[in-house]
Amino acid sequence: MILEHIPYAKDAEEYILSGVLADKQHLSELPRLKPEWFSESGGKIIAAANELYLDGKDVTLITLVKKLKDAVPMIELARLSSKYTAAEDFKAQMRYLETQYNGTLLNAKLAELAHADLEPQVKLAQLTELISLTGFTDTKDPRSSTNIANEYIDKVSTAHEKGESLTGLTTGFRELDSAIGGYNPSDLVIVAGRPGMGKTALALSFSNEAAKAGHRVLFISLEMSSEQLIKRWLSLETGLNAGILNRGNYDSEHVKTLVEYAQGRREHIYIDDEASVTLGELVAKVRRHQSRHGLDVLFVDYIQLIKSPITKGRTREQEVAEISRTLKLLAKDLGITVVALAQLSRGVESRQDKRPMLSDLRESGAIEQDADVIIFPYRPAYYDRDEFNANNKEEAELVVGKNRHGEAPIVNCMFTPWLAKYSQY
Repeated sequence: MILEHIPYAKDAEEYILSGVLADKQHLSELPRLKPEWFSESGGKIIAAANELYLDGKDVTLITLVKKLKDAVPMIELARLSSKYTAAEDFKAQMRYLETQYNGTLLNAKLAELAHADLEPQVKLAQLTELISLTGFTDTKDPRSSTNIANEYIDKVSTAHEKGESLTGLTTGFRELDSAIGGYNPSDLVIVAGRPGMGKTALALSFSNEAAKAGHRVLFISLEMSSEQLIKRWLSLETGLNAGILNRGNYDSEHVKTLVEYAQGRREHIYIDDEASVTLGELVAKVRRHQSRHGLDVLFVDYIQLIKSPITKGRTREQEVAEISRTLKLLAKDLGITVVALAQLSRGVESRQDKRPMLSDLRESGAIEQDADVIIFPYRPAYYDRDEFNANNKEEAELVVGKNRHGEAPIVNCMFTPWLAKYSQY
């Protein structure tokens, strides 16, 4: 795509260029300044200054003149240097320049897509991908370890005063909280299992407990509809058999139970059940949701159903790696916990011991690397068909396969088949 015209913000451009030339404190911003944000001569100055800076050389009028080799006259560089005043916000001008460029980029893409012979869904996906990549991201400056330590100690002290030991958000499982510290901002938590192990059931239990504790939850379901999820939640909360809710054969007592529950419900969980979503669309949804409603914990069901925008010439493992890394970066950027579900390979079925292991993660090298915590829900009774009875509660396990925050135990719990519910002892 060629941009024929960019409406350069002359005042902002000249301020940035003069700041780079006249004030050394702004040189550290050079790697973030892109030549394409500027006019032709301005872009040449920024590119040359950045090369000097990255090579560890002084960025001065003399070194720039030598570097540019008359591409920009010395008199112009001197003029820019003399215009600098510290009255303006340098980073604000950077944002403005980038916004101007990105706006032009989006307009050009819109014009291109308007005349492109593509399906509407493809056009929307391409535009959404571009939008997700054109936001200004302000990098964080390094922080004092003393300040970070004081913030953490304040958090621990506050929890202790309340009689709590947990500094993260509760999962609803005491032993699991004790091991992983609950949900921590910026964590990527993977819940992985074979079909039938209850990945979604566990995610629903987790999300329900988080909402009950007053935390803001978004559940993105790429597999089940919002109505299917609500039926599962109602079963978890009311104790009504999931089969009754699915079949719709209620009696008056069932209806009374549902009405009483609805009248008393205060938890707020948002659900998005759009089935066909690209990675860029998902990121845009989450950012938009957080800006409108706030967000503490995001659930995604499940990773392998997210579409990668670029598939040509790439293996599925590379696509999943991009998805995994993006979810981790999203958690860090928004300061939330992302709980993502994932499928395990069929290798589990071929072993005598069916308890999952990290090596069972499907297309998973990057998932294992990016995740802070990996949890495998495991139901031994599911594989023992002689003993299995859907009307009996089962002993189950939450196998912590990875825990960046400490030990990785096996948490014993219960599974109730007719409610599709994991619960602690």
